[in-house]
Amino acid sequence: MTTHADCTAAGLGFFTDAIFNALAPSAVTPPYSYAGLCTAIKGWNDDVANAGNQIFPGTEADKRAELAAFLGHTLHESGDFVYPRETSQCGSTTTYLGETYCVLAGTSYSTYCSTSHTTDSNPPGCNCGAVAKDNTAGGFRADDMFFGRGPMQLSWNYNYYAAGDALGVDLCANPELVAESDAVAWGTAIWFWMTSTGAVYNGPTSHDYVTDSGSFGGSLFVINGGLECTASPPSPDSIVSRLNNYCEAANALGAGLLGFGDCTNLQTVFDSCVAGGTCTACNGITPAPTPVPTTGQPTDPPTSPPTQSPTTPAPTPVPTTGQPSKAPTPPPTQSPTTPVPTEAPTTSQPTQPPTPSPTQSPTQAPTTQVVVPGTLTFTPADCTANWENEEAVLKSVIEGVACAGSNDLIKTCAVEIISVTCTDTARLRRRGLQTSTLEVTYRVVIDAICSLSGCDGNAQGIQAVADAVYDGVVADLNAAINTFVAALGAASTDLAAVLTTAVATGDFDPVLAPVLEFLSDFYPDWVWGFRDNDNQAPAYMKLTGIWYETTLDACCERFYGWDVFTCLGNSGADTSGLATNMWRVNYEDLTCVQDCPESSSTTCGGHANSWETLFDSAEDCCEGKLWWANQAACVGESTETAVTVSGSEEWYVSWDTGGKCVKDCPVGAANCGGLAESWENLYTSADQCCERLWWIEREDCTD
Repeated sequence: MTTHADCTAAGLGFFTDAIFNALAPSAVTPPYSYAGLCTAIKGWNDDVANAGNQIFPGTEADKRAELAAFLGHTLHESGDFVYPRETSQCGSTTTYLGETYCVLAGTSYSTYCSTSHTTDSNPPGCNCGAVAKDNTAGGFRADDMFFGRGPMQLSWNYNYYAAGDALGVDLCANPELVAESDAVAWGTAIWFWMTSTGAVYNGPTSHDYVTDSGSFGGSLFVINGGLECTASPPSPDSIVSRLNNYCEAANALGAGLLGFGDCTNLQTVFDSCVAGGTCTACNGITPAPTPVPTTGQPTDPPTSPPTQSPTTPAPTPVPTTGQPSKAPTPPPTQSPTTPVPTEAPTTSQPTQPPTPSPTQSPTQAPTTQVVVPGTLTFTPADCTANWENEEAVLKSVIEGVACAGSNDLIKTCAVEIISVTCTDTARLRRRGLQTSTLEVTYRVVIDAICSLSGCDGNAQGIQAVADAVYDGVVADLNAAINTFVAALGAASTDLAAVLTTAVATGDFDPVLAPVLEFLSDFYPDWVWGFRDNDNQAPAYMKLTGIWYETTLDACCERFYGWDVFTCLGNSGADTSGLATNMWRVNYEDLTCVQDCPESSSTTCGGHANSWETLFDSAEDCCEGKLWWANQAACVGESTETAVTVSGSEEWYVSWDTGGKCVKDCPVGAANCGGLAESWENLYTSADQCCERLWWIEREDCTD
């Protein structure tokens, strides 16, 4: 049983290879090695870019708690570290030239590649060009697809791009690295844990939920909230599997369980799962309340429970001098750290693939769509030819001209053939004249970049961009009119034969940018808040219409669900009537405050954030969130009610006095050392207490 040097350097000296191997006895390597995990943890914390965002911070108890949550999720997502790749990414597979290809059947399967995310978009993503069906092979080359891989089942091209960028690895060119490299696999899991906010833009990460709120439920909400929060069908088996994995990790690491709030019904599922004997690994473990804060920041829930005693280990032999130089550490009240889980892993593979994470930014690069409709006429033309079979050639040649320019305003460009019609003039044919005409109707569809031309402000700006792009494309098409016949002939010998004497002419209709007007709707202003239509919505909002809501409440709920009250306040709404007057914790003062405007009452602490737990009473809040504090004092300070706290008059060890036994009562009376904290062991007599301090002479044990 050894601890890897990198885990020791990261403050995880308690996390041994034996613990890892006991949790995942069938772990597949690569990529699921214990050494690889330790190296990735140290690598993340050593990166200067992560100086303010360290994984597993705080006291040893904090580290154990977060590591248990992290391992619980990754064990579940990877089937106890057995599956480097998602097990259901393909409807079926086929092999071609020694490589595996995915055959995607129906709507249940995906290439996991969003075409709206490219290396040039904002936010960026891996280009989807490589993720194309090979008709010869009969499927998509699996190694090119961005399906779930690694401990956290990294999915989708935008996540591969972002994770690779953070780790300094090109995952666009080789997404398989996540399944083949220990360092990359664990690195992507840590990246997701530390940066992804799930379905809530700019909300808490899994790391934030665990370290700030002591919430395992919140971490699940980020990772797979779409399927498992609300904790009910369609994925109850998945939740039970995840809970068992988490409890196994907590047992092995000697960590108490975190809370199950922030994921609707998860606490209920946990309770019934334990009571029903399904969550066998969780028997006998009590969910741990939120840790004690290490900072005084009002918005940061605590990051660690109070230490049980001094950190110097107790001397193993009887001391040879009068007393040891430092007081020993009393035995911890947590579960032992022996690396044996109470149950073997309960699943052989993940029962649900992970929810693909949304992009970190709420919008794409602002663009406006420009459509250039046009007609090409060839006279004379031979109508005996099968022109419908030549649409691909016509499209290619027109696209080669219309989309070949270097206009910086053009983001994407494609040609769509609307119709191909050949008309024979029978009357003239009877006179021996060939005057049949071929008419090709098409349109050039262009995504034009607004930001380069400042078209965010109004319809006139959008039209200006549309006109600029239109003029450039039409000029290119007109310039190529005389060469179209030759170009088509070069592309197809059949067309060369039927257009030998043809002359081409072109016709283009004026373009009109489709500007949508929303006279009474609300849209998000990412800088200043949320406001109604003042003709200042960005172009991309006006053109699509998907960013508008008919009421301010709906707009704030949709786009700023994690801080609705701030949204409403910034938008000029009166929020005073929206208070619940329920209670939430205030870690700055170690009290509980009410959910209401601060100006309303001295017990009001402002509106609660959506992720904060609310309680019906100050008593419930103190018990649920400030469990380590004296409950009577907590309630009294929270409600501003005078209370008399006398203590139990029993004895406990006070390390603040260098290691003496004192009574649980306010300082001032004989032998009183102040009120005991909830984690202190209490003894009915001084003699019993002094037995804990066996190396100290009895007369020196008490004052």
